[in-house]
Amino acid sequence: MGSDTFSLATPPLFVALAPARNVLIAGAGGGFDVYAGLPLALALQDAGKQVHLANLSFSQLELIDTDSWATPNVAAVTPDTTSPDWYFPERALARWLAAQGLPATVYAFPPLGVQTQRAAYQYLMELLSIDAVVLVDGGTDILLRGDESALGTPVEDITSLAAAARLDVPVKLVTCLGFGIDAYHGVNHVQVLENLAALDREGGYLGALSIPGNSREAGLYRDAVAHGQAATPDRPSIVNGQIAAATSGAFGDVQFTRRTSGSALFVNPLMAMYFTVDLDKLAARCLYLDRLENTVGRRQVIGRIEAFRNETPTRIPRAYPH
Repeated sequence: MGSDTFSLATPPLFVALAPARNVLIAGAGGGFDVYAGLPLALALQDAGKQVHLANLSFSQLELIDTDSWATPNVAAVTPDTTSPDWYFPERALARWLAAQGLPATVYAFPPLGVQTQRAAYQYLMELLSIDAVVLVDGGTDILLRGDESALGTPVEDITSLAAAARLDVPVKLVTCLGFGIDAYHGVNHVQVLENLAALDREGGYLGALSIPGNSREAGLYRDAVAHGQAATPDRPSIVNGQIAAATSGAFGDVQFTRRTSGSALFVNPLMAMYFTVDLDKLAARCLYLDRLENTVGRRQVIGRIEAFRNETPTRIPRAYPH
């Protein structure tokens, strides 16, 4: 994917996915991340592509009915999947999709290490004849390479990135929705922009793309987020709640859950933009990806990231100057 194949007239994100027939959109960071892929999924479906949804899950998947397991570490969650766990974003999304008359299976993975996560992805590649993978991050901390002042919540994001980096698939992208949200976890967004500029120099940045607030995709996305919040009222998605608000023109300290009381939010139009990069080029820039390669469990990933951080000098953060 060279930058010479792109033009201003067509968003590079859609140019890159044009040859694909079966696209997997996967939430990289757990929780409600897959919801951030919904506007893109709807647009691709309208373009005639088969779109499949997956998510790294924070639900207690071990409690779901055994019939829902497609293979070890891959659950095929449908509207009828049973679980006593009240926190189950994948089932909430499956039920919303069914209510819209859309394909209503959401594949879910438990939090894993790189080797086990890759095996789960590989299973879906073959099962669904996937020819394009898009990892979706709610926020932008997946774009951090490891020497920034703070990494946000990297464990699941970078496990997903490392797992997907060695998949043999023609098109692999990472797209982020919710620029600025990770300030809640200490991320310095000047450093995010610096990383995007570096990727641009290497031909790995596919630009930013706004979701029009009055588009069908935005309207359905807001409806899905509201439905998901109603399904998990004690733990609504802080990330997607802010993005949904941004798509409707909200600005500033827009509070919609007790979970953010005590912190000032900064909802703004940048949150409603997809920032897209080439997955392999992003992976090549991650300074600690090789350390995670032979992990099989989440705790291994946590320990190796901590060890890397303890021995790595960090870039000095700067305030956004304007």
